[in-house]
Amino acid sequence: MKLRIRGDSIRFRLGRSEVQTLLRVGILQEATHFPGPLRPALTYELRESDGTQLTCEFQDCRVVARVPREIIHSWATSEQVSIRGAQSLDADGTSQLKILLEKDFECLDGSSDECQDDAFAHPRRAQIS
Repeated sequence: MKLRIRGDSIRFRLGRSEVQTLLRVGILQEATHFPGPLRPALTYELRESDGTQLTCEFQDCRVVARVPREIIHSWATSEQVSIRGAQSLDADGTSQLKILLEKDFECLDGSSDECQDDAFAHPRRAQIS
């Protein structure tokens, strides 16, 4: 699972096996460790929920996104690429945290130095061939 944070937006990108694990188990968790005597870590996870909205919270160096079970099922078992949500950051709703979950596609140009064995086939690959 890849995590991208920029401003008031957070994006989770999942490979095929990660999507299936989230569908089957209901939770997916990763951690990024930092140097230091206590070896601190930023933990990020996706959890299925009984709710109706995609939400995200941050507490004690832990990012937790909660995704409604029905939405996970629909996304994981279809060609749907992403799940989008937004959550108010203030009482009047003028500021929002944008939340995005997406399937991680293989790079088309082969420039990535990351292993892409678990990536989804890029939908444009068929157009290029």
